[in-house]
Amino acid sequence: MRIYLGVFVLVFVSGDDTTILGVLEDSVLMPCTCLELDEEFKFKWQMEEPNPITIYKHNKTLSNRFTDRVEIFLTENNDNCSILLTNITAEDQGRYKCSFRSGDTYQYSNLSLNVSASFSLCQTKSSLSGGGVKVFQCNVAGVPSRKHNICMVSDFFYPNMGGVESHIYQLSQCLIERGHKVVIVTHAYGRRKGVRHLTNGLKVYYLPLQVMYNQSTSTTVYHSLPLMRCVFVRERITVVHAHSSFSAMGHDALFHAKTMGLNTVFTDHSLFGFADVSSVLTNKLLTVSLCDTNHTVCVSYTSKENTVLRAALNPEIVSVIPNAVDPTDFTPDPSQRPDDKITIVVVSRLVYRKGIDLLGGIIPELCLKHPDLHFLIGGEGPKRLVLEEVREKYQLHDRVRLLGALEHNDVRGVLVQGHIFLNTSLTEAFCMAILEGASCGLQVVSTRVGGIPEVLPEDLITMCEPTVRALCAGLETVIARQRSGTVASPASIHARVRNLYTWRNVAERTEKVYDRVASEEVLPLDRRLRRLRSHCGPVAGSIFAFMAVLDFLFLLILQWWAPDEVMDVAVDATGPRGLWRREPRGEAGARSEGATKRAAEAETWTL
Repeated sequence: MRIYLGVFVLVFVSGDDTTILGVLEDSVLMPCTCLELDEEFKFKWQMEEPNPITIYKHNKTLSNRFTDRVEIFLTENNDNCSILLTNITAEDQGRYKCSFRSGDTYQYSNLSLNVSASFSLCQTKSSLSGGGVKVFQCNVAGVPSRKHNICMVSDFFYPNMGGVESHIYQLSQCLIERGHKVVIVTHAYGRRKGVRHLTNGLKVYYLPLQVMYNQSTSTTVYHSLPLMRCVFVRERITVVHAHSSFSAMGHDALFHAKTMGLNTVFTDHSLFGFADVSSVLTNKLLTVSLCDTNHTVCVSYTSKENTVLRAALNPEIVSVIPNAVDPTDFTPDPSQRPDDKITIVVVSRLVYRKGIDLLGGIIPELCLKHPDLHFLIGGEGPKRLVLEEVREKYQLHDRVRLLGALEHNDVRGVLVQGHIFLNTSLTEAFCMAILEGASCGLQVVSTRVGGIPEVLPEDLITMCEPTVRALCAGLETVIARQRSGTVASPASIHARVRNLYTWRNVAERTEKVYDRVASEEVLPLDRRLRRLRSHCGPVAGSIFAFMAVLDFLFLLILQWWAPDEVMDVAVDATGPRGLWRREPRGEAGARSEGATKRAAEAETWTL
């Protein structure tokens, strides 16, 4: 088996990209050796990413953008098809292909050009109105901002509701605002299939994949490759960003992206244990997925420690970028609060992990002590039965309201009716719910678990151990402060929270991760197989190395059946050349923009 793998690697891996570095406004040699070139000296240079442009073909520069910037070295006496690219711009960064005819076959080589800016000092002289010269010192520094084609992948996205779904949507919108192209891939939800466009032209692919459990798709790895390859190629994706350890589709995307030579990022939103069967299996899958992933993002430092231990990662390739909240969506409105009672609000999925059993013990104890205390509970889940039994047993129908599942735009209307926000989670990497409650001006009481102590300043949250007695004591303290009027006003709490976490800041930090990843090497297949075997153990590593070989073979079959070159390029709704927000020029421009939007909205994908 080892001999066959070695032969396979020798035959098929020789075409991996070479990465070269160029400096802004300087020149760079882009090498290509064309052995046994045909007698007509026909060869071609093409920029493939982020958008395909033919630079040079058969002794002629074809692109106006590269006119007078390309120098050729080929003569009858050499086999040098290299080109010298002069006056480099930030837009020149990308993937290039050199192709030529040798006998009856076409040969090609790929390379990636990374562009950076030099650091220097300059002096600019400016004449003064009164005569003389003033010298200004300026810095020419930094790296030109590279625009990425990003594919967010997860089983969890709208219309499903939750923290992961909100994170993906808000981050995507802010990345679009910063000039990047973003598409989202998830599985179909009921009748929601195919391609949909959301705000600002955000494109979502709802793939027809079977859901296995709790909105996570079943996986055989290979069945999703044709669909994902279709998306990655048509959208000219450069970075694949998967979300959530629970998402089988996210793990599949990371696996296929590495097979296709794409850079990858993974964001972990959850904490896991190490002892139960479910955690052991998930942690092993995470180890395989992340062993050759370029970078990992966690939402808290506690989550980072947990992920590093679970997946045996180098902490240097794991960053902490917290979640955020849109402060304009969660503003306080004290007029909605009743003056004759105190309301405790709970907005959560009603599942064991959210501590609903603790809530079932808190409700009767506090309602017995405080006749004016009411509970307002939003959310749905299997533990709803626990709360209904408590309400029935203690006859609290007029003091405990169960609102059921809430739409995202209804959450703020529920929060502003309360005085105290209660979170009873048993495990949490980063609790967005307490951030939303604080943004609406509520006093926050929460269990001290996971990454929750990192979220809010100590004077804005009351932390308790995850027991009924401790939570009741913490709530009693906050209720007493509420009655005495010694709590901060909702407006002052909102003013402090609104600047703690913003999605624009999250997008800016994530963009730096993409920039770092874009300059990293994608492991060729032979090194990827060695990494799997060394990182995942001799048994699991060998199994997944064999699966990686099969995935690569399947990719070769798909590329033979439908070559990348003949696949239609999708219309860019977002990104540097996105048409969604382009300003129309006159009546003709308005008609053109309308036609573009209608074409984008009608776009479908097929294999």
